[in-house]
Amino acid sequence: MRLLSVGTVIRRWLSGLRAQPVVLSSERPPSDCAAQLVKVTAQRGLGAWYRDPQNYLYHRGDPRLLGTVDARDISFVHYPEGAGRNSFAPLLQGQLKPAAGGGTTLTGTIGLHPAVRVGLLVMAVAWGSVVLVPFAVGIARLVTGHINGLVLAFLPPLLWAVPVVGIVFIGGRSLQRDIPKLIDEMCSILDASATVPNPAAEPFAEG
Repeated sequence: MRLLSVGTVIRRWLSGLRAQPVVLSSERPPSDCAAQLVKVTAQRGLGAWYRDPQNYLYHRGDPRLLGTVDARDISFVHYPEGAGRNSFAPLLQGQLKPAAGGGTTLTGTIGLHPAVRVGLLVMAVAWGSVVLVPFAVGIARLVTGHINGLVLAFLPPLLWAVPVVGIVFIGGRSLQRDIPKLIDEMCSILDASATVPNPAAEPFAEG
């Protein structure tokens, strides 16, 4: 096991936040797969799920997924990870299609919600603009020969990097930990097998 460069680690972290392609194969027909997903998915929120008399009648308990399902398209997160404040709960989006030899193929992506990716970028830019002013002042003071400008020149980038990298690191680890849970849940619901063509690489070391 060898250590990786800082640049490689950062690239691995960022690549871990990108959605990964995923393919599930089930012997059930698409209509049956959609029906199975509907039974375990809270599509109108948890309140509507628990008020639904059919869920009470059939003793379904908690939902297994939160999102939307129709005859072809699906989009959901795993319950309970996606029910709280965990913005890094993985989102699975895809389509149910008839397989060539019978059964169903679900082709899609799994990873960070697009809105969360945009939010992280906005947060990084906004926070960067806040620390840019003292950084610029520090550089200006160094240029004019004031040694105390070193603090303003080096502290703001550190104040920007620590929270941003910390959020990406912690959130990315949570995302990669929960992706297998959602895939396993899907395989259990649909009696399916899964393939992730390009799984995210381990961010810290490589063999």
